[in-house]
Amino acid sequence: MELLPRYPLIKNSISGYYLDPWYTKNGYAPHYAIDFKSVDFKGEPIYASTPGKVIINNYYSDAGYMVVLANFLSDKTIITRYLHLKEQSKLKVGEEIKQGSLIGYMGSTGIATGVHLHFEYWVCPKNYTYKFNDKEKYAKDPILHCYVYPDQFVFDSKEYELTKNAKKVVGSTVGRNEEINQLRIKVLDLNCRTKPGLSSEKLGYIIPGIYNVLDTVQKDNFTWYSIGNDMWVAYSDEWIELLLISSIDIEDEDKNNKPGIDDESPKDETDENNIPEDENKIDDEDFELNDKQKNILLKIFTYIIKLIKSIFKK
Repeated sequence: MELLPRYPLIKNSISGYYLDPWYTKNGYAPHYAIDFKSVDFKGEPIYASTPGKVIINNYYSDAGYMVVLANFLSDKTIITRYLHLKEQSKLKVGEEIKQGSLIGYMGSTGIATGVHLHFEYWVCPKNYTYKFNDKEKYAKDPILHCYVYPDQFVFDSKEYELTKNAKKVVGSTVGRNEEINQLRIKVLDLNCRTKPGLSSEKLGYIIPGIYNVLDTVQKDNFTWYSIGNDMWVAYSDEWIELLLISSIDIEDEDKNNKPGIDDESPKDETDENNIPEDENKIDDEDFELNDKQKNILLKIFTYIIKLIKSIFKK
């Protein structure tokens, strides 16, 4: 599965912006990147924004020590470039690395005004062959493509309120446990909210994977699942797989709509056209047993089956 790109540091303090006019006004080339300065100490570790193949690990007179990764996806190629490293990376050209792998350490090699990381994010055609000077064609603003993960921080040294506006991902996945109710997030762009309901605050996109189900609520024509403290997601089998030991009934959703998902193609989740008709609502009075009672009965039934099987084995 494709992963949402990370920022390249744990503490990301942005000191230079994509196509910031300061660079050209002061005699520099257009800045197709963002720069990060050190926060705690000079030489902070730099991590891979995406998984990918190491295609460049070399020294250049202007870029200094540089690593380039290529992430070949089904419909495009993502190139990430890490410049002015303190020393040559230990990575080997041709090596496939995971997202979050150590690239190297922040430095000032090449043409650099102090210790910093120059980070570029390119969106290129499928099966793209890398060329050093293609950044004008393919470089994009990393802020529009990278996400703040739960273990990361983003600071804006120019006070552009980036911390408030930065796109975030949230969640902490768990292993499969067949003894409890769980669900699996299948998509990258599902919103996680502080409360059930389409109007509640968005925390960010939920990391794909397995989560324990803590509670369920019916609201705004959707079944909402609690997967953490103040963390709720709206259900559709299009983006969630239920892994339940008991039958928690769900609503018949319109599979052509994705409430809770931000994307350019689907309508916004708050669009009234996205919400099923009232007759599709589930009325709590239609159930004779609540979910807790069903869980208890199912566990008893499962225990009896296991007991019978063990007797016959003897």
